[in-house]
Amino acid sequence: MYISTYKVNIGKTCKRVTLQRGLVSLIRFAPEKVTFQHLLTLYENMLWFQEKCTKDPQFKDKFGLTLKVLAYILKQLDLRTITVAKVKLLSKKIDKNLKHFCLDKRNYDYVLKQQWKFVEVRTSQPLGKISKELPSPRYIGVGYRDKGSAKKPEYDASPSWQEVASSTIKELK
Repeated sequence: MYISTYKVNIGKTCKRVTLQRGLVSLIRFAPEKVTFQHLLTLYENMLWFQEKCTKDPQFKDKFGLTLKVLAYILKQLDLRTITVAKVKLLSKKIDKNLKHFCLDKRNYDYVLKQQWKFVEVRTSQPLGKISKELPSPRYIGVGYRDKGSAKKPEYDASPSWQEVASSTIKELK
């Protein structure tokens, strides 16, 4: 399935920073437990953080550098093919660069379970339609080419076909 067919809903009561720290800790401490839903949530939450940084300067001062490092690490991961080896490589990079952002090894599992209640990953219909399924574009047809029999006598003095037909019938009687 394509990534665009998944929709991640994160509840309003979810503590997003705690969720992000829990997901990063999960990747660091247990890369074999990481699922595709965890990675999608991580990316979705990261997009929300980047938008929040543009609007809130205090948030940017507090988490801006950490989120930049995390964004750089996540950009190197290709989501089309996820393997355990790729997640382990991601785990090593997080372990090297983001130790300060991760939760403790003994606490991360509980905190992640607590925040994961507010996350829902659904499959959704892709946006739009395939171009082959679209109807052909509408056009205005020629319509009736018969413009009627009304002549402009000042330009054309020839009789109309009705006059000719009625005069021949009168002659025949």
